[in-house]
Amino acid sequence: MPFSERGLMESMTPQQRLMFEGQYLRTAKSRTVGLLLTLFLGGLGAHRFYLGQIRFGILYIVFVWTLIPALISLVELLLIGGRVDRYNENHARELARRVRMHGAAA
Repeated sequence: MPFSERGLMESMTPQQRLMFEGQYLRTAKSRTVGLLLTLFLGGLGAHRFYLGQIRFGILYIVFVWTLIPALISLVELLLIGGRVDRYNENHARELARRVRMHGAAA
């Protein structure tokens, strides 16, 4: 089943929807940026840092001299779109949970 931000907003009040949409649009990651980071700075792990995967990013930097991260990033060019989509989906679900919780407390 494909992910939909609208599905997460169904049980929200109009104020919660505005809060969710505003925060989500500001913080969602772009597939294009992820692809460009992987293509041009993948050997340094920039795409991993972009998706909040700090430990992987550090590993890329530590092993950059071996050129292994550069080779891995070539394969990741095929995978980055799906990773960005999963990041955005998980981020949206967490954001929706926080918005609902905040709305229930108010």
